[in-house]
Amino acid sequence: MELLKCKICGIERRSLVTHLTKVHKITGKQYKELYGDCKLILVSDETKLKLSKSNKRWCSSEENRKKLSERAKNGGSIFTVNYWIKRGYSLEDAKCKISEIQIENAKKSTDSFDKSRSCFCVDYWVNKGFSIEESKTEVSKLQKELTKRSSKFKGKIRTDESKMKISKSMTEHINSVGASEWSSHFGDFNGSSILEDSVFDFVNGKFPGVKRHVDISHYVVDILIDNIIIEVNGDLWHANPIKYLENDIINESILNITAGERWEREKNRTNILESLGYIVYVIWEHDWKNNRKNEENKVIKFLYENNSKNCK
Repeated sequence: MELLKCKICGIERRSLVTHLTKVHKITGKQYKELYGDCKLILVSDETKLKLSKSNKRWCSSEENRKKLSERAKNGGSIFTVNYWIKRGYSLEDAKCKISEIQIENAKKSTDSFDKSRSCFCVDYWVNKGFSIEESKTEVSKLQKELTKRSSKFKGKIRTDESKMKISKSMTEHINSVGASEWSSHFGDFNGSSILEDSVFDFVNGKFPGVKRHVDISHYVVDILIDNIIIEVNGDLWHANPIKYLENDIINESILNITAGERWEREKNRTNILESLGYIVYVIWEHDWKNNRKNEENKVIKFLYENNSKNCK
């Protein structure tokens, strides 16, 4: 039988919780602070399954869910501000404490997460014999079902006004932390296109100290050499003026804005970057593909004229 060994006295038990409290007069938390994040109790797979079924039955009752929600709101959960305020924290300190716990839990979850064991992941259904498309459908069904049962969304309709509030809130958040920091939770940034790779390889082969995907203000610029920014604009995404009229809609399924609106955004972006002391040079997809030699000469001339480092 597997047992846990007390790191203080060496005694072996299936549970060290009571032993630590009665014999050593310390809590499990204090024990973990002394000896690291170690197990305090052993639970068999059979017991875990029983507990899981019991919890699911208890939570299936709407009345019980309301009780649990009220208990959490009143300070019964470490993820609520009231919990920490009751323990002497200020409002701001309480928010910081919750954020620290969430970040730490996210790291632990990422390290131990197994996609094949979660019914909200495609891998789970693929392992059960479903095709990838069927697996995606099953995950979608589960997510929709949970949304319907959630008190947060129950009976609520998302209006254009609420969408604008969410959009504004997200924009303010991205602006405050920076685009690359915000996007870091998606994984390593790799938003380069074949076109951008081509321009970068050329410039990097001619000039020293070339960087790419640099976070400046709340933007991520394509290529940076000293104080010179080279933006590589795709014809479709950035609405190349030789291909679009001002009122033309760009990529309706994703952007759904007019070319004029896109140009205005690009102008504001350039103005902000220039106000920070940077010089912005734009290379268009059409020009690079159709007259590359000419574009290469133009960008080299521009870099020399604007006091970039000497060519290799």
